[in-house]
Amino acid sequence: MSEDVVMNNDVKKNRINHDYREAIVVEGLSKSYREIKALDNVSVTVLPGQTVGLLGENGAGKSTLIESILGLRKPDSGQINLLGHDVIDKPRSAQSLIGVQLQEMNLMPRITVHEHLKLFSGFYKNKFDLDELVEILGLKPWLKSKVGGLSGGWKQKVSIALALVNNPELLILDEPTTGFDPIARRSIWDLIRELKSQGRTILMSTHNMEEADALADVIVIISKGKIVASGTPEELKAMVSKENVSLDDVFYKLASGLL
Repeated sequence: MSEDVVMNNDVKKNRINHDYREAIVVEGLSKSYREIKALDNVSVTVLPGQTVGLLGENGAGKSTLIESILGLRKPDSGQINLLGHDVIDKPRSAQSLIGVQLQEMNLMPRITVHEHLKLFSGFYKNKFDLDELVEILGLKPWLKSKVGGLSGGWKQKVSIALALVNNPELLILDEPTTGFDPIARRSIWDLIRELKSQGRTILMSTHNMEEADALADVIVIISKGKIVASGTPEELKAMVSKENVSLDDVFYKLASGLL
């Protein structure tokens, strides 16, 4: 997993033009599983072209929030608007405009990397050039390999490639660099920055505080189903101390209820 992501001028032609004021609007979202309140009156707004980092401990509600935004779970109450589409009433209305990489992607173990890319690409009219994707993510040596034989890190890269096949306006990434070594992680960071420079909106869930600090314009911290803080990395750090502090310190104190 040490291969660099290759950047070239061809990637920069994939510009995104926005015709909506907000990319994601979540208002008053609540979801319970019997006695457990996974989301409690959650509201989040993501502007077009922003990279937003979603932070939270395990069980905080991140996955439920992401799945609700994608229309995979129906909330008990609240509103979700995605790229100008009402996701509650029409869950699939914005589907072709979104790229998704989830922790548990249902990749087919007996199908090759190339076959995955061709299959997913065939679902969409607006497509990211597959040769570019292969080059960007360093997948060429693995195109004929069956996905079941790949390491966790390479499976993750395939998942990211599949999230990009439809040239999405909005990219939702769930722990995108899990299983990556430091060099591969930084290469994916460069890719995320490049995708942002094209005008794409990115919502990224991560446990890596350095990653959130390096990439996110805005960070949203969720704990026990509630949004406990949001702001730029600098704004959140200023809540803890005027001295130099890490995002780890901020997260620990906010998630632990010390602030």
